Amino acid sequence: QAPIISHSFSVESKEWIQRFIRSHHFVKTVFTDTADMSGSIARDSNGKAQVIDEALFNSTGWVCHNLSKLNNNRKSYKACVAQGQGLSGKTFQEYMNYLRAHPVYMTFGENVPRPPIARLAHRLATLP
Repeated sequence: QAPIISHSFSVESKEWIQRFIRSHHFVKTVFTDTADMSGSIARDSNGKAQVIDEALFNSTGWVCHNLSKLNNNRKSYKACVAQGQGLSGKTFQEYMNYLRAHPVYMTFGENVPRPPIARLAHRLATLP
């Protein structure tokens, strides 16, 4: 029986996590760079150009390094997600770019402790 929801692709830059994804999930493609996901084609982890499948649902985690409690400079990155600064802001912006290029029915974003929900909701609501 076919699954109700299929895991059509993942995006991960770290090779060891790519191996984990492939060994624990039935995933067709693993892309390596979120910056490439706003087009219709991106390179997979083998360097091969692949069409980015359209999806109804999306689950994305963006880098939380700048906001992590392990980062002693996190206070200087308080608005980094909203401003697109640091790695946390950059990967969040790439997530937004993906959603602009590939509209989905529902998306789940995670990885930022206490995200600015009002700003996030506003940004999602204002996507073209």
